[in-house]
Amino acid sequence: MKKLIFTMLLLPFFAAAQQSYTLTGKLSELKTPAKAYIAFLKNGSWKETDSTTIKNGSFTFKGSLDEPQNVIVAVRPINAKQASANRDYIGFILENSKVTLTGKDGIANASVNGSKAEDENKEREATIRPLTNKIIALQNKYGKKNKDGEYEFALEQRKKAGDSISTLVAEIKKINTSFAETHLNSYAGLLAYNYYVL
Repeated sequence: MKKLIFTMLLLPFFAAAQQSYTLTGKLSELKTPAKAYIAFLKNGSWKETDSTTIKNGSFTFKGSLDEPQNVIVAVRPINAKQASANRDYIGFILENSKVTLTGKDGIANASVNGSKAEDENKEREATIRPLTNKIIALQNKYGKKNKDGEYEFALEQRKKAGDSISTLVAEIKKINTSFAETHLNSYAGLLAYNYYVL
């Protein structure tokens, strides 16, 4: 029910949005002949829906969306085996606007400009990143085992680390909840609510 109410609050935002997108990629130092591919999440799996040849480091995708969506754009050398070329990709939120991906010889570290939803999502991620880094550090330290498969830290120490992780997880949920509540007209707010609050 909460999800339905939250989605209904966003309906005016979606209705007023621009009805099409132009996604432009600019890779200034790409020398190898390559193609760009765009994939959308459908029924729980990623589906490539379009591809285009990259010319002079540039490519363009055009289309329209009913609402902003998570997408993946991948760059693969022409005639390369797909499995070995899947490392060069970027995921972001695409919306009906003019969006630009700007990189050098690959797409993975490209900057994304023109998507308000992506900007807001990055804002949320930047806020919680220090907390997630602390969780990872605690897991790496207190989850270590020796060559005999035994934990390096005593049970009591691991329990304290676990309690600290639980506290950090609760802080992250609090941040995500606050973000969702203060971004009611934002797709990024809806994502935060659906994935991290419910």
